[in-house]
Amino acid sequence: MEGEQQAKTSEPHAFWLGMLLLPLLLWGAYALWVVKVDDPKQKMLFSCRHWIRIEGDVGRPSMRCIRARSLTMKQRYIRLFLEKSKPSCQLPKDIPWIAHGERISVQRRADGRCVFQRLRMRGKQRIMLGLRIDVNSATLQDLVYVPGLSLRLAQRIVAYRQKHGSFSQLEALVRVRGIGPKTLTRLRPYLSVRIHKKRLIEKR
Repeated sequence: MEGEQQAKTSEPHAFWLGMLLLPLLLWGAYALWVVKVDDPKQKMLFSCRHWIRIEGDVGRPSMRCIRARSLTMKQRYIRLFLEKSKPSCQLPKDIPWIAHGERISVQRRADGRCVFQRLRMRGKQRIMLGLRIDVNSATLQDLVYVPGLSLRLAQRIVAYRQKHGSFSQLEALVRVRGIGPKTLTRLRPYLSVRIHKKRLIEKR
């Protein structure tokens, strides 16, 4: 009888202990799973502060996620990712800064050193990572990957931009034939507008 009573009294304690330990176990499994994930298509499901792509004269082009907050740590991670990519050239001491949503092309010079070129990430890659596409700088090949945007509408956007200039705001897309308020609402999560200012040079 006493054993049965002790077992009954211990059941609630075990239940609440399990409820407390369950979130810790789930968080540990989540952290371990994220660390082991190398596929960019699976990484896109998780929030990332800084996406970059490394390509060119490297072992294999790769998409990299940087979760560091400080600029110094981000630069260290970029160098670490470049070293892991095993480029066929010698890395310099100063690595160029790569902004979020950009890609860096590594090219080998004749003397064996690396030359870097910062490029914008292609439309397909940005959509895959959940990043918006700038309608003022996107090419036709970028726009065709926007969900809900047909090839004909993409061609009209590019033609309108070439004729009338950059879009001042996203709502200006309704001036393009075939894009109404409903279509704009559908496209809004995938597009953005960035004003590219021209530099003025004073003549003395």
